[in-house]
Amino acid sequence: MNKRISFVCALITFAALLLYVWGPFQKRPFLRIPILFLGERPCVLAKIENKEYLFELDSGSPNCFSMQQEVLDKIKNKTAAPPRSWSDINGNNYISPSFTIKDISIESFEMWNVPAFREEKKFVMDGCKVIKQPFQSNGCIMHQGRIGARALRILDYWLINFPKSEIVAIRDIEKIKRYPEFSFDEFVEVSLDPKEIQLIILAETDFGVKRLALDTGAWRSVLDLPSAAFSDHQSVKTNQLVISNQDLGGMEFYLYKLPEDFKVDGILGLDFFQKHAIYLDFKNNRAFIKK
Repeated sequence: MNKRISFVCALITFAALLLYVWGPFQKRPFLRIPILFLGERPCVLAKIENKEYLFELDSGSPNCFSMQQEVLDKIKNKTAAPPRSWSDINGNNYISPSFTIKDISIESFEMWNVPAFREEKKFVMDGCKVIKQPFQSNGCIMHQGRIGARALRILDYWLINFPKSEIVAIRDIEKIKRYPEFSFDEFVEVSLDPKEIQLIILAETDFGVKRLALDTGAWRSVLDLPSAAFSDHQSVKTNQLVISNQDLGGMEFYLYKLPEDFKVDGILGLDFFQKHAIYLDFKNNRAFIKK
């Protein structure tokens, strides 16, 4: 889910980020990265110091990486950074230890001097949930942290394709169009808010034009209460979801009063991503959404 952080700390941490793509990907036009769904959570395998960890892909988070304490304890090549102040969708506030990790690789996509902070247990068990339910692991494999929007923005171009259980790192979005498997037919182009790290678009619903976050970390789509006639924790299905004058059809939203500092009117979550592949063009602040 979307998490706000201290702006000053974000600038300090991001300024220290040295990264890019090394290894075999340097010579490839694209790199396919498998998505592993743990229940409803989209995860990728990342390698740190020759150990593999599962991280949830959370485009609603403005951070680079967050990691559970058990993962941080195992990482030797890390240096301390200023603590991170942030909050969750339920208004809980946290101050978390922050670090710079020497290197993290996902397939042959390699990052150096990566900012990461501790993911708090309260957030995992309760703070990230809009729909309240007891936390239960039931012995299942759990993800060990999150990859946020700041990590995605390291590269200019991506394809998030949950219907095919993959994300694709792309070197050049124009050259990729030469490959028949990367068609842009039936895709709607929409602007991304250039002032936000998260992926924010404008879309028209039955309740007017709304600022909506494209959030892979949200289990379902959420809409802030449109009027006093509605209450928290009820669902409403709109007749339309119009993006760039193209109607993508009705959309079911879970109504929830969002914190004011989120600066969005709602979230297009995993239920949206499961139906729509999305190209991200950070260089030109735009997205292409499959109808």
